[in-house]
Amino acid sequence: MAIRLIPRFLGLIGGLLPSIASGATAPTPFFPTLDSFYTPEPGFWEEMELGSIINWRRVYVNSLSYGIPSNATAYQLLYVTQDLNEKKTHSVTTIIVPHNAKKNWLLSVQPAYDSPDVNCSPSYGLQVGAVGPALSWNMMDLSFVMPFVNKNGPILNIPDYEGWDAAFTVGPQSAYHTLDSIRAVFNFRDKIDLEEDARTVMYGFSGGAYATEWASEFQRTYAPELHQIVGAAMGGPPPNIIDTYLGCNEGPWAELNVWAMLGVMNAVSEMKEYMDKDLLEKHRKEFYGPKTRCSRCFGREEAHEPLEYKNISSFFEHGHEFLYKFRNTLEAIGVMGKHGAPDFPMYIFQGTNDEIVGHIEVTNKLVRHLCDQGTVVQYHQHEGLNHMETLQYGNFDAWRWILNRFLGIKPIGCRNKDLNPPIRESDHEFTLGDGLATDNGSDNQLP
Repeated sequence: MAIRLIPRFLGLIGGLLPSIASGATAPTPFFPTLDSFYTPEPGFWEEMELGSIINWRRVYVNSLSYGIPSNATAYQLLYVTQDLNEKKTHSVTTIIVPHNAKKNWLLSVQPAYDSPDVNCSPSYGLQVGAVGPALSWNMMDLSFVMPFVNKNGPILNIPDYEGWDAAFTVGPQSAYHTLDSIRAVFNFRDKIDLEEDARTVMYGFSGGAYATEWASEFQRTYAPELHQIVGAAMGGPPPNIIDTYLGCNEGPWAELNVWAMLGVMNAVSEMKEYMDKDLLEKHRKEFYGPKTRCSRCFGREEAHEPLEYKNISSFFEHGHEFLYKFRNTLEAIGVMGKHGAPDFPMYIFQGTNDEIVGHIEVTNKLVRHLCDQGTVVQYHQHEGLNHMETLQYGNFDAWRWILNRFLGIKPIGCRNKDLNPPIRESDHEFTLGDGLATDNGSDNQLP
């Protein structure tokens, strides 16, 4: 959900994860749909436990300077997980081990790759030689945690949490795939010297926050043995995809609605059948265009038609009736706060003018619910900021919070200002230099 900030971020992040000095040439990666690594032979892995490793390989990944490989060691794991219907399936996660990695820290980054096209997956986009939106979006998302992307940083886990069917905005599946990727990393710990009790933090913004929050809700019941998770930080989480659809339609983020609809259709066959029949023929090409947003032949095939400011409901004979016809399904897979709360603390930041999330009270309600369930939540509103402005200014405190979790500093949260937060005009008046400073309402000052 963040393509417009690519040039600015790329200007800030050059040089992290330094380049390879040897000049070795990395093999050109294939799209996942053309790469046999992604599709294991049937007959053995279906009986393996969730989080088990089916296969693994070494890969070359980019540094945060475009076109320059990283000297970090990188692996990809093909692991066992489950889909929305709790049927065994598989996905891929990418592990990056910096040169002087802190082996007692693991940061699981859920990128906002926001796509119904599996070829947009991080496991492809992070590799040297990747092309198109898969490259630009996933590398930009990695920059969202840039203080931790360096030769002395934590080991990074970056899962393809949408799965092999690219089920964007399908909350339970994102949760399963994220948590099983962390299980897989710990099953791989001997190879990467990861400590058995390595402190683990999850992070995501926007679509990545969606996956992170859902994984947090499911951890207690789905993966209770992952006691290593000590926190989850997220910004711009959309608590209700129905609200997001109505808020984005006919606006600058209208295309997001199509990505989400196609992602849900990838996982929910009944909705796929209904939407396909209800789709007006004159809109078929533009609606299904995003299915190949990363798969098309760049330089030869035209990009799909832009959908900004379009009325997506008008593409269908019955408009947005599907929101009501499939309301129970959409609430089950797209409304946060219905599936539990984690034992570990959370950090949530949100702009009060977020055009994707909708009214700020939706997030306020989620925070109050999590606190009522016993989760320690530190919550920060940013007055007047939209979705991308919140990313720009809100990440500084999130970085500090993540570091505090790695350092074992006791978290605070669920104070009155968290549950009924005042809006301070100065909330967004930060500079990069004072981004890690704390205020009276924050955690203990970092050493």
